[in-house]
Amino acid sequence: MRVRALQRSMAALLALAGSACVAAAQTTFEGPGSGELRFLVFDPAAAGGQGEWVRSMGAQPGQQVEWRVDMVYTGTRSDLFALGEVLYQPTIANADNMDGGDGIDALGPWGPIPPQCDFVPCDSSDPQARQALARLGTPLQAYGRVNFGGMSQSATGSNILTAFRHSNGSNGAPPGEWIRIAGSFVTLWPGPLNTCPVTATDINRILRGVSSQQQSSSLAPFFHMPGLSPTIFRQALVLSDRPDARVIEIGTFPEAFRRVGGTASCDDRRYSSWQTGTADSGSHRTLYPTISPAFVFITGTACDPIDFNRDTLFPDVQDIADFLAVYSGGACPTGACGDIDFNNDWLFPDTADIESLVSVFAGGPCL
Repeated sequence: MRVRALQRSMAALLALAGSACVAAAQTTFEGPGSGELRFLVFDPAAAGGQGEWVRSMGAQPGQQVEWRVDMVYTGTRSDLFALGEVLYQPTIANADNMDGGDGIDALGPWGPIPPQCDFVPCDSSDPQARQALARLGTPLQAYGRVNFGGMSQSATGSNILTAFRHSNGSNGAPPGEWIRIAGSFVTLWPGPLNTCPVTATDINRILRGVSSQQQSSSLAPFFHMPGLSPTIFRQALVLSDRPDARVIEIGTFPEAFRRVGGTASCDDRRYSSWQTGTADSGSHRTLYPTISPAFVFITGTACDPIDFNRDTLFPDVQDIADFLAVYSGGACPTGACGDIDFNNDWLFPDTADIESLVSVFAGGPCL
């Protein structure tokens, strides 16, 4: 009896040792192009008016644009099980950060507090339901990380997701107007960390970004989301009433991804991780994930000035004559004419521009 008990004990220990070996799987790497962070916008006019998630869409000032982020495995391995983690910071380029009386671009409300239950009722623990709701194109009551059972808004301690605004290179940002989403402690725009040693402060500017991470299915079976293309983030962009046409890019930047090396390492490679089995939390790393941004083409509602030829004389019938000349392919008599997309609807050549010019010239509305 003692021998059999000993045999059973040894078998149990071997089983535990085996599972520990699986859980502590060897870290492997796959080169650029094996992972993609994909940004999508929901175009309600697509698919015959049924609506569809697309890479680009047109929008009007004041419109609310729904957008989401998917993490997609695009490599060659066939044994991967699920996403391990991706760490990044969403950005909105060419944002309207200045209120000139027409408001500014804004994000949708973050997750409900309290309680924080992502996008499903608090008594639901079905990750499939979270995914299904996150992939709806309709506006949501709250937005944030689709975090496989975790909270939608909180990251590390009190490091709550925050929208930072950067203008003209402020706080280390590139030139232009930006909205950047990260933890509340990440006030500075993260840059490349290819020096040695790297400070803990610099590392934290990355680590306290937006982390979409899940444990292995054996550790968290009720909250685990299998699959190699999960939706990990949902938000909405409420456009300002700014009347001119512009193009917004929703994406991120390579320096926001998690770094292979720590503070004592010069290894500045960036990666996302994937799980190789039910006991693995993310041992396979895809280096330098491809960033696929989404674009919103905002159609302006305001026409150009009626001084088309820019000779400072208006109202002046010569502006109409010069517009028709340029519209027909001729040269601008003054050399300083505006463009022929007079009504800023991004359609040209278009007879509606002629109609708009005549309307505004006569004191009427911009058509």
